[in-house]
Amino acid sequence: MAALGLAATVVVAVVVLALALAADGVASEYGQALEAADALLEAGEAAAAAEAYQALDEDEGSWAYRRWANQALALATIHAYRPALLAAHRAAAINATLDLAFLSGFLHLMEGEAEEAVRLLSEATKIDASRGNGWLYLGNAHEALGQHALAKKAYAHAWRLLKSRKALRALGFAYRALGKPALEERLYATAVDEGVLVNARQRPDLLTPGLDATPWHANSEFAWMPALEAALPIMRAELDAVLAADPDRLAAPFHLVGTGGKFAHDRALYSASGKAWHQIVLFEPGEPGPGASFFPNTVAALSATIPHALSYGRVVISLIEPGVRIVPHCGPTNERLTVHCGLRVPSHLAVPPAIVVGGVERPWREDSCFVFDDSFEHEVSFPIPSDAEADALRAVLLFHIEHPGVAAARDAIAHVSEDEWLRRQFGAS
Repeated sequence: MAALGLAATVVVAVVVLALALAADGVASEYGQALEAADALLEAGEAAAAAEAYQALDEDEGSWAYRRWANQALALATIHAYRPALLAAHRAAAINATLDLAFLSGFLHLMEGEAEEAVRLLSEATKIDASRGNGWLYLGNAHEALGQHALAKKAYAHAWRLLKSRKALRALGFAYRALGKPALEERLYATAVDEGVLVNARQRPDLLTPGLDATPWHANSEFAWMPALEAALPIMRAELDAVLAADPDRLAAPFHLVGTGGKFAHDRALYSASGKAWHQIVLFEPGEPGPGASFFPNTVAALSATIPHALSYGRVVISLIEPGVRIVPHCGPTNERLTVHCGLRVPSHLAVPPAIVVGGVERPWREDSCFVFDDSFEHEVSFPIPSDAEADALRAVLLFHIEHPGVAAARDAIAHVSEDEWLRRQFGAS
């Protein structure tokens, strides 16, 4: 599968499905169309491949398994998980292979059907215990059901087989959920000794070597920062108006973080003692989010000062109440930096809300921004103040930018093959 494009290869590494490619040429019109779809999938054109498979006639004869298995893989690659499940079931009805069991377990997990994922992945890993990614997603399924001890066992297998940061992070989270911080710290120290990590506090899934590895970056590094900070009072006034219209944050554009998550850690990322963490999504990458129409002045200010942020990643306003604690975690990659700008900050409190990144704590300040690398472990705390100030609220504008050293770092590793790069990032299963 060396010819697979990056996106398709990642999915193969995750779900461990071998392409059902025929060894011999196929002369029929149907066979030629199937080969054309397979070629698209091999080239990493998963969306086009999925359309090509779906356009095939139902009467596929002896190539039925190949068609449905590869269609399932193409759909999984583009995150169309429910249609992928239907295609996988069609393939399994013809030939219930172990590859399809792993794939179907993964797809059920992505659809939030953790019990079925546990059933399929448990059976599959009993038959073939050498597939690290199968163990990893079995752990995810146990975790989604709150079965942390079983998740830890599955993640331990994944870490032993893969030696990947993704497996490392999952096992560390399981130790934390089980109240075993000493084992978690020992795990990260071992990962540094084995060369999986460079810094025990920096644990992204994707780690590009050669980037400046510092938790905090000076505002002076970014020419657009003064203009952005000058626009923050306008943004705060707009937020105040939206909050005045819906002080309980019950309707659009407010989104309660942790609702709709497929994995337990989506909901367990913060502990709130009955309090809440809301977000207002202003932009998805390149597309206005549900909150954009409520904040026209904010969007205009961002477009004028740092327009590339609107196309690079999600732009949100993040709001937390007293009592919220966002637990230590790491972002997915060191190729990005995170910007926080204070819109509403109760800095007068004896213990104001603060963020810790890479072991260094900083409080937010209104009309001020800071930049950090969220691939380093970071956490947020907002202690409950006196009853008289219990309605205090911390609101920040949050967005991501590309790390300024990315282009040079990528050039430095341009000689590394795609297969080797994937092996370093995800491990080998």
